[in-house]
Amino acid sequence: KSLTIRGAQLDANRSRQTGVTISANSFCQRAAQVCAIRRLWVRIRMRARGRAASVAKALSPELRNRFEVELKAVAADAFIFGANAPRLANTSNFALPGVAAETAVMALDLDGVMVSSGSACSSGKVRPSHVLRAMGVSEALAANALRVSFGWNSTDADVDAALASISHLQSRVKARAAA
Repeated sequence: KSLTIRGAQLDANRSRQTGVTISANSFCQRAAQVCAIRRLWVRIRMRARGRAASVAKALSPELRNRFEVELKAVAADAFIFGANAPRLANTSNFALPGVAAETAVMALDLDGVMVSSGSACSSGKVRPSHVLRAMGVSEALAANALRVSFGWNSTDADVDAALASISHLQSRVKARAAA
């Protein structure tokens, strides 16, 4: 019995690489260890391929596009920034006129939906986005801007939950305005 591992041939009686005699039991143990390592390596590669597919999914605009189409159905007055421009495939920046961004972030957070009212680099700032202002967006509309990002593990159920929460928020805002 012999086994070749990366160019070194192990023999049941001795190792040709080092000339050390090994027993058949230790040979079997070593072969089992090598097989276990190979199986682990295959699992690691398969997980990496799965993650690569997940990252590719996150970079696909499908969830973002579905969210934006259905957002317009839920909130007809919603404004999507850069809708016709090249932009990140997994991120949507939009405004719900009449709903302050801070209010919307808190309301959606209470429903378990995580959104942001600005970019990560403007965390903690209360001013409207300077980028939106440079795009010619009014200060009032920029103050209502929200950003949602879909990650590698986001699903259609996440889009549904976000839309349901936004719909609920819209109905509360309309009820308050009517009162």
